[in-house]
Amino acid sequence: MSQFEYDGREYHSIPHWGSIGQIFIWVENAPPHLHSVGMSYAIRDLVKYGSDAVPRLRKKLLTSKRAFTKRVAVFALREIGDKRALDALWTIFNNKEDKTNPWYDTLLTLSILQDERLFDELVPLFPEHDRLIMMAMGNLGDTRALLLLLPYLEQEEKQFRDIVRSVEVHSIRLDHFDELLEQVKDILRERKIIVEALGKIGGTDAIQALAEI
Repeated sequence: MSQFEYDGREYHSIPHWGSIGQIFIWVENAPPHLHSVGMSYAIRDLVKYGSDAVPRLRKKLLTSKRAFTKRVAVFALREIGDKRALDALWTIFNNKEDKTNPWYDTLLTLSILQDERLFDELVPLFPEHDRLIMMAMGNLGDTRALLLLLPYLEQEEKQFRDIVRSVEVHSIRLDHFDELLEQVKDILRERKIIVEALGKIGGTDAIQALAEI
């Protein structure tokens, strides 16, 4: 049984599932053109089963060879929030070489589930995946993250001030304006992520840093 949804370009057939098993059958066999539309439906309906769905979601995450299935499982486990999922999520996190593993989604899921073991894994990743790590550290709420985030915020502020000063002192050629604008946008995007992370972590140092912005 299906219903139809229009995504602005075409109508897609979205199934009505009667059991967890039927959801997984659809997820394992869904054609790529239905992934973006069907994913939210599959996650929504899996989450309705709550903790009862966790054992099967863990199994699918660990045994499926399909990247789409694994992503659905990770997002559903994130929304359900059952700690029994942690061991399976760590298995995926520790196997970045498998390209079907949704490594970035798994990292954020572990942070949202606030597994404190994640912090020590995040620190060496910080220079390479700075924005992702900032978000994850904010989710964890670990005050040790302030030692990384506060200097980074100061660095972003300095870069922003340097750009403003260069505009004030020098006349900017029109063909350089777009490049300059992109630099400003990039700084503001990172600043937003840091501020949100500091707000989640809290503490005196974080509050003082936010007050000075």
